[in-house]
Amino acid sequence: MAEDIKKTETLPEDGEKAPKAAKKTAATAPEKTVKTEKTTSEKAVKTTKKVAKEVKIEKKIKVTLVKSVIGSKKDQIATVEALGLKKIRQFNIIKDNAAARGMINKVSHLVSVSEVE
Repeated sequence: MAEDIKKTETLPEDGEKAPKAAKKTAATAPEKTVKTEKTTSEKAVKTTKKVAKEVKIEKKIKVTLVKSVIGSKKDQIATVEALGLKKIRQFNIIKDNAAARGMINKVSHLVSVSEVE
């Protein structure tokens, strides 16, 4: 720990030579750039995989509000609005995923659900 304090105290100022400790960190800098190049190529591979997943046809479901939200709890009203519903008999077509199914399950007594092709 005392070595760390010495390193910070001996940082070079303008016109002075860099200490040996600073030269070591400069030598390790290219290794870090190589690692970032690898991660960017890995990110490119991951994005191409995401694009491939998006090509798949996702199932859609039609959610219709069949009962009024008057008298419901605040979190249920917010869930109905998050599903894109405001008025009775209004419907919204959304992606069939776990998040949507969870919201529908929470307000299942207020909405009806049907699958869309």
